Amino acid sequence: MKKDLLFLLVMVLTLGFTACGGDDDKTAPEQIAGTYNGDLAFTTQEGPQTTENDVVLEVKSDTTVGMTLKNFNFPPIVGDLQINKIDVVTTVTGFTLSGQGIVMVDLTGSGTANVPATVTIGSGSTVVGKLLTLAISVSIPTGQDTPPLVIGGIGFIGTKK
Repeated sequence: MKKDLLFLLVMVLTLGFTACGGDDDKTAPEQIAGTYNGDLAFTTQEGPQTTENDVVLEVKSDTTVGMTLKNFNFPPIVGDLQINKIDVVTTVTGFTLSGQGIVMVDLTGSGTANVPATVTIGSGSTVVGKLLTLAISVSIPTGQDTPPLVIGGIGFIGTKK
């Protein structure tokens, strides 16, 4: 009887100290979602430019985030730059980001976005701790018989608010 009581007590204590997994587990997108404030750097005909901007990352699935770059002012692209699906991969030091989306651009200078352009979040785009680094390029179609205009070298570095 004492052995049975001791066994029951050991079982109750063992089950009582067993942690339930999953309550605090977050997916990679959940860990990096938020607003990042920092500097957007690019080069125009006038030379290197830097502007302060916010980038918002929001959870889209267990493996992807959506991104909005607020008030992107890099003619011919003006306004918020949005990508709905960016893949998030966990690394030893943080997370890598990659994806593409479409943004409408104004090629006529009329103030109306009328041409779809491809936006790419490419190699070197990472989140490490609270630091977001983005390498952005934009490919704008210029006509049927001419290659697209590719604007590369757009970078963002910011910290999570």
